[in-house]
Amino acid sequence: MQGAAWTDTLDGTGTVTADGTVDVNTVGIYVLSYDYADAAGNAAVQVSRTVNVVDTTIPVIILNGEETVIQEASTAYTDAGADWADTVDGNGTLTASGTVDVNTVGSYVLTYDFTDAAGNAAVQVSRTVHVLDTTAPVITLNGEAEVSHEASTAYTDAGADWADTVDGNGTLTASGTVDVNTVGSYVLTYDYTDAAGNAAVQVSQTVHVVDTTIPVITLTGEETVTHEAATAYTDAGADWTDTVDGNGTLTASGTVDVNTLGTYVLTYDYTDAAGNAAVQVSRTVHVVDTTAPVITLTGEVEVSHQVWVEYEDAGAEASDSMDGNLTASLQVTNTVDIKQPGVYSVLYELTDASGNAAVSLTRTVTVINEDPTGLELSGLEVGENLPIGTEVGVFSTDDPDDPEGNRTYSYSIVGGSGEASFRMNAGGVLQTAEVFDYENQTEYELRIRTTDAFGGVLEQNVSIGIVDCFHAIVDTAAVSGVSESTAFLSGEVLDEGGLSGVSERGFLVSTRPDVIYGESEVFASLRRYGKRNF
Repeated sequence: MQGAAWTDTLDGTGTVTADGTVDVNTVGIYVLSYDYADAAGNAAVQVSRTVNVVDTTIPVIILNGEETVIQEASTAYTDAGADWADTVDGNGTLTASGTVDVNTVGSYVLTYDFTDAAGNAAVQVSRTVHVLDTTAPVITLNGEAEVSHEASTAYTDAGADWADTVDGNGTLTASGTVDVNTVGSYVLTYDYTDAAGNAAVQVSQTVHVVDTTIPVITLTGEETVTHEAATAYTDAGADWTDTVDGNGTLTASGTVDVNTLGTYVLTYDYTDAAGNAAVQVSRTVHVVDTTAPVITLTGEVEVSHQVWVEYEDAGAEASDSMDGNLTASLQVTNTVDIKQPGVYSVLYELTDASGNAAVSLTRTVTVINEDPTGLELSGLEVGENLPIGTEVGVFSTDDPDDPEGNRTYSYSIVGGSGEASFRMNAGGVLQTAEVFDYENQTEYELRIRTTDAFGGVLEQNVSIGIVDCFHAIVDTAAVSGVSESTAFLSGEVLDEGGLSGVSERGFLVSTRPDVIYGESEVFASLRRYGKRNF
């Protein structure tokens, strides 16, 4: 304050102190009064001063923080603000005028203004906020960083997402490929650069294409096979398929012995390149014998055989695909009766070890009876004047069915000029039926029928001569007393004849039926003399 001075004629001079106050902090009109009384008590004329306290000083704005601010986009911006100071009004904090869009890269100006109570406007202060995007985007994998994927199956990438403080977010496409048909590891990379050029940290996903799927074996043909023994077996085999390795044909493990009945198991295995073993597949082969043996006749199917002749069958052979030669096992049913003409069969049957019955074969054997082929009469002459019933001779029959001549035949006279002059007894002995006269007729013809036991017939003419009784007539009886070493022969002289009579009586023994005395075949002569009987 300037104050006031006093002067006094007596007291001199001095400084007066004002009476009153001026509140410089409060705008207004203030009156200061100055009084002085000198020592003599003389009061000076009061003097006053009017002080108009006015505010003409502008406030001062002071920024808090920097005038230029770099603000990361998409982060909350908190303005540092500004303070104001005023000589009268004091001080305080200002609020910025203007906005900062942190989501939009750019420069934003915030202004600070203040006018004090006296209307004094401070010099405007501003802050420039540069919203910048320096934050790299962030890539986030969808799923795991390492993925195992089954080969040969479609691979769908889970992808990745990106997020950026400014640009927002989205889905990325992987860079790289996954070959699902080739086992291996594949890397897919994900990159993103935002609009501000900030590159995200690359993220990658490793896809391990693995083959854990086992191959599949598929049988060709049936799982169970019935195979005929002793025939070549060709296995239908099996195929394999694998999601990675492809396909192919398998060879069976195991064997089938077609020569031994039984059940055989063939197995099929396959392990792929990745070591995955397929589920073993098997085929069961039942080797069975359903083939019947075969019988083959030896000789003819139809045979004609003479009655009485021993029959020896030609036989048959048998073979089987499994059992081999079964001839010795043939079952033969032989009904041939050589003593009776007729049609007979020889049946061949066979069953192999597996119970398969062969087609039976039959040989037809016809036992035939041939007709006699010849007749013989032991005597072809008879003397005259002999009584009725005199034996002429004994018939015998030549029969191809009776080479030994030991069968029985029946004989009958069926014709001829002498049919009524002779008779036949049951044993085939021809006897006289009248007394013959040589001078009347010297020879008779007979038609003789011989019939064998089965009705075979032969008719043959026989001439019987009448012997003039001028010659001796001798009758020999049937042989008797036959044993292994002896036989009894006997005879009788019926007529001594008209000449010198019978001088010798006896038998000639020969190797043939027609004995002629003096021939070399006659090896014995039994003689007896002088008697009628011998």
